Amino acid sequence: MRNMTTGLKNILKRVERWPKKRQEDAMAMLITMEKQDKTSYHLTAAQIKEVESIQRDLKSGKTKLLTDKQVAAMWKSFGI
Repeated sequence: MRNMTTGLKNILKRVERWPKKRQEDAMAMLITMEKQDKTSYHLTAAQIKEVESIQRDLKSGKTKLLTDKQVAAMWKSFGI
């Protein structure tokens, strides 16, 4: 794997040639990532394992998410 600093410098040079809106999107994403690094909250090892387990179940089809229509019907059934 190449040096991360070199790789980052190379991609940033290419970003300078992107359309302005796309550059703004990239900047917003990097700012968000930077803010996340400053948070004091981090998942525990057990929480990470739980997230990974849920992701595996979703990918395998063992667990399925509700569709937007199903969620709307659920809220409607609660009177919301």
